[in-house]
Amino acid sequence: MKRKWRRSKKFFYRIIAERALPATTPGSAVDVASRSGRGRFANDDRQLRDEAITLFLAGHETTGQHTFLDVVAVGAESRGGSKAAAELDAVLGDRAPSLDDLPGLAYTGHVITESLRLYPAAWGLARLVVEDHEIAG
Repeated sequence: MKRKWRRSKKFFYRIIAERALPATTPGSAVDVASRSGRGRFANDDRQLRDEAITLFLAGHETTGQHTFLDVVAVGAESRGGSKAAAELDAVLGDRAPSLDDLPGLAYTGHVITESLRLYPAAWGLARLVVEDHEIAG
């Protein structure tokens, strides 16, 4: 586990170093690592690394969980699932979706929004209290 943790830290530090170039440099990336650089959201490379790992892990888990729950929600309502499938077939045919397809997938968007309402991916957040506060007496 320690070896894997060291490897993952090296991986993220390498990404941070690669993205340290200004976004105007030819071939440089414009992404979370380059936009959130030191001094803006992170004071140093370690904090930036920790933020990147959080985004990576949280994005992976919540996306997978939500995709599964969308399938569950659509499967529970066969009429809605049929309507979403018909919309997907009509708009996409046999090709992969793109951002340009979003306006034509209104019903599918409603299914996803309702699934998020019923089964939110991030339903609770843990926080540590750093100092005591009194609220409403």
